[in-house]
Amino acid sequence: MLLSILRSYKTMLFVLIALALGAAVATFLENDFGTAFARHYVYDALWYEVLLCLASFNIALVLYRTKMFLHVSRFTFHFAFIVLLIGSGLTRYFGVDGVMKIRENSSANTLFSTELNDEITLPFTVHLKDFEMERYYGSKAPSSYNSDVRIEDGTISFDAHISMNEPLTYKGYKFFRRFTTLMKKEPFSL
Repeated sequence: MLLSILRSYKTMLFVLIALALGAAVATFLENDFGTAFARHYVYDALWYEVLLCLASFNIALVLYRTKMFLHVSRFTFHFAFIVLLIGSGLTRYFGVDGVMKIRENSSANTLFSTELNDEITLPFTVHLKDFEMERYYGSKAPSSYNSDVRIEDGTISFDAHISMNEPLTYKGYKFFRRFTTLMKKEPFSL
């Protein structure tokens, strides 16, 4: 009976909805209480990790039970969810989350790791050329932000743009903008 529950489409739907609701709640928590709070109570919480594992296991059982591997497009679509869930686990356990504080027209190459309470020196430098932020009308909440940076890596140097939905990926590091202060001349976090 337990196996029939674990390999059903209803279970898959329930687990995926629970994951989506958890992510939605985490988004509001992050907005109101900060990233560390949302990570602690949702993304790094045991209940959320159990849901991620259950979702992977359930999808794999459904793929096997329905012989979906015979239908390449359906199999690829569903197997992609398993790959995404495994990727989130790898990021959770092997990734390092850090903050790089840079003032406008300044450079930095050090990440301050929030989990290890340690500094990580990058093999390249990030120079913040300019940034701008727009707010929702009548609110202090950012609606969009853009940063123009320059990556300097020995003899290699190039300009890049970081925006709300376009992070910069370079040498295995992913940079996205976290605005932490209200004044343009104050440092902000990448």
